[in-house]
Amino acid sequence: MRVKEVSSVDARLIRRAKNGDSQALNELYNKYATSMYTTALRMVNSRVDAEHIRQESFISAFASISDFQNQTSFFAWLKRIVINKSIDWLRKRKPDITKGIESADVPEDQHSVDQIPLKFSTNEVINSIQRLPDSYRTILNLYLIDGMDKDEIAQLMGVSVRTVQTQYLKAKYVMLSKLKDLKPNAFNEDVEFVYYGDDLYTEAVLDLTSPPATIEDLKTQSRSKRLTAMEKLELARNGVTKIELEQFKEEAALDYDTLAQGLAVGRATLLNLKGDQKFKFAVSEKIVGLIDIYSYGYEVFGNKANFNNWMLSPNKAINGQKPFDLIDNQFGREEVSDLIGRIEHGIYS
Repeated sequence: MRVKEVSSVDARLIRRAKNGDSQALNELYNKYATSMYTTALRMVNSRVDAEHIRQESFISAFASISDFQNQTSFFAWLKRIVINKSIDWLRKRKPDITKGIESADVPEDQHSVDQIPLKFSTNEVINSIQRLPDSYRTILNLYLIDGMDKDEIAQLMGVSVRTVQTQYLKAKYVMLSKLKDLKPNAFNEDVEFVYYGDDLYTEAVLDLTSPPATIEDLKTQSRSKRLTAMEKLELARNGVTKIELEQFKEEAALDYDTLAQGLAVGRATLLNLKGDQKFKFAVSEKIVGLIDIYSYGYEVFGNKANFNNWMLSPNKAINGQKPFDLIDNQFGREEVSDLIGRIEHGIYS
């Protein structure tokens, strides 16, 4: 797995946290909460359990932050805690996580899988992984998405490297088979899968270079085709431009004072940039989260003006608070999304 050095921003926050600065811990949480939730969700495939694992992981990380050394990035250190707790969760609830896939029917006399030109979006590949049984999904997530090598995975799961190699190839075979059913024309007609049974095989070539999601994609997503957490994370990492923020501001009928309150930033932070200049990740992540909520609300309400008004009106379901007053943090955004979901399913609030 590629190791990155701790960033200067994280280093300062960690020094403060080690000295008992609770605000520094809060900033670390806000910075990494979304990505850690995404990691846990990919592993356990349950939103409720992923949230529980995220909270447990941050509690463990902050309790032992004095032990953190700058030999790796804080992100990688924290992510390993999330992965470990996810594996523990799978072991407790599904003890056969490393068993039960030996019966997979994988052909042994076909052409090399690395010759198959696959044309799938990142979203399609990740979604296909998430629909696999736990044992398959775990191996593919750790290897393909989290970038762990097979030795690391073997140690983490308490199995031999050969077992990981075999299970990975079988898991990949099942995933590719499902993708082939989804999009048959993405494969050469005369090429099929191969299973060597040892480490002589080569990797499948997946085309994950489809155009990245845009803010416009986020604004126009539908219930049947919503952006994945990974795509939204990449949007935030790429940065939201001032123009994109202004377009959203007009659509949501918000002034800069209200918008700054909802993003928990200073008004000057929003005003200082111009045109195509991009906000830093911490601000972009909040903007993406806010646009995501409004996109969901617009679709459920079917009318932008009605939803804009709902966001700024007192709501009995949240003790008379306005939904907009909650969205300056991750927990509040999740609460507002839940409220919109209740309306979507006929439980009006």
